[in-house]
Amino acid sequence: MKVDLTRLPEITNEKYFTLYNNNSRYLVLMGGAGSGKSVFAAQKIIYRIITEQNHRILVVRKVAKTIRNSVFSLFRDQLVSFGLNHPALAVINKTDMRIHFPAFNSEILFIGLDDVEKIKSITGITSEWHEEATEESEDDFNQLDLRMRGETKNYKQIMLSFNPISNLHWLKKRFFDTVPENTTVSKTTWRDNRFLDTAYVSVLENLKNVDKTYYQIYNLGEWGILGNLIFNNWTVADIEFNLDQFDSVYYGEDFGFNHPSAYVQVGFKDDVIYIYDEICERELTNAQMIELIKQIHPEGAYITADSSRPDLILENNKAGLNTLSSKKGAGSVMDGIDYMKRFKIVINSRCQNTINEFQMYKWMEDKNGNKLERPVEENDDILDCIRYSLESKRQSHEFDVFAGTA
Repeated sequence: MKVDLTRLPEITNEKYFTLYNNNSRYLVLMGGAGSGKSVFAAQKIIYRIITEQNHRILVVRKVAKTIRNSVFSLFRDQLVSFGLNHPALAVINKTDMRIHFPAFNSEILFIGLDDVEKIKSITGITSEWHEEATEESEDDFNQLDLRMRGETKNYKQIMLSFNPISNLHWLKKRFFDTVPENTTVSKTTWRDNRFLDTAYVSVLENLKNVDKTYYQIYNLGEWGILGNLIFNNWTVADIEFNLDQFDSVYYGEDFGFNHPSAYVQVGFKDDVIYIYDEICERELTNAQMIELIKQIHPEGAYITADSSRPDLILENNKAGLNTLSSKKGAGSVMDGIDYMKRFKIVINSRCQNTINEFQMYKWMEDKNGNKLERPVEENDDILDCIRYSLESKRQSHEFDVFAGTA
């Protein structure tokens, strides 16, 4: 079936247009916020399905629950742009998050990396798109890279899209320090996106007045080279754990929507803090967050959560998550930071969002570059959770996290 592609130059940003026919094994779309990376990745997948056919393409993010309102919604918009919004051309399965293209013998599958068993059951993948690739661990990436094997009619490609949040991230070493064979790297900023609204441009431009590092990352699309980092007492390790191996266990939650909702599990053993599991995702309702937490949270254990949202704390408790309010106040952030700096901190290698935050958490600076004694309030959602979770220990007010007794 023929589809009119004459409008392709109208709907595509010029910087990306030549990449429609790029056949590198790895197509790395790195750049600032608002640069159109994600839109182009969706456009290229649809273009390949139309022009090549016989595809089974996997679209992944770290957590499955975040896909519905992000990349899955984006594809539905792009189907309209390509004139494929008709059941004869594209069948959208909202329940399974799958789009079938009967006229082109192809399908797109949307899966979270947290759905391990589902990923293992999928065969015949012809290409992949990893959205927000900085959320993935290198092991996550390697496992999916290995799954894309075998002879197929069309070339195989993995697209990765992300903001370059830290020059310490594994993606920089993997694809930028030495560019591998069969790899194409594309760097873009909002200036390459002619469809961006002026209000968002103003937000990005104002970052120069907020923090120079975040301006560097999100406006200029450059790797974050961070000075004045707050924590240098942490390492990353593969942690195989059970609750019995820790002296004590703590849980924290930070509420969000436009900025991430976050939850963390923290263990103490021999004066070492172990951060062994996390949730960190944008645009989740609290009901969705509760559902995610229940999948990994021990029954009856207490969570210490952000006190600024008593309504959501109440919702948690009604849903069966025993949730306490944190004790914020003057100096509480600095007290929490000082307490965490007393210990060695070990982060589970699968907690990539936690690693990202530790790599980016820095002191504010004045206009002359002098360090100020307060942190930049960005990319700190999991770190807030850790501080909340450790309140009872820090304040010498231990309670049994399972029985809930003081």
